[in-house]
Amino acid sequence: MLRIAVLAAAVAVLAACGGSETSDSQRAVEQVNAGTAPFFLQEFVQKSGPVASCHIAPRPEREGEMLLAVITKSNDWLQGTIELDTPLLGSDITTGGNLDAETLAMLRSQGEPCAVSPEDGTVSLD
Repeated sequence: MLRIAVLAAAVAVLAACGGSETSDSQRAVEQVNAGTAPFFLQEFVQKSGPVASCHIAPRPEREGEMLLAVITKSNDWLQGTIELDTPLLGSDITTGGNLDAETLAMLRSQGEPCAVSPEDGTVSLD
């Protein structure tokens, strides 16, 4: 019983310190890697070149969703809408190029940094 009380106290402290954002980011990474997204990420990196920026950010206007934003050195971009309880599928991914400097700066500054494996397209938190 004491262990449960200690665990509950630790969870409350982590949540108060922003632990839930990290937890949501980790859940988002798991959902990216569980779906078909790694195939699309690998293909995107092979076609567009090395990743310059990768971030996973909460979507304040949509509870339970996060946004994956990947930008290559050639300024091509990939975005995926991640539902925290559903694997990310290719149909939830959009790509494009030539973002303006302001949008690039915004995408690079929001959320938690992540990395994309060029070998298999999986995502991990940095």
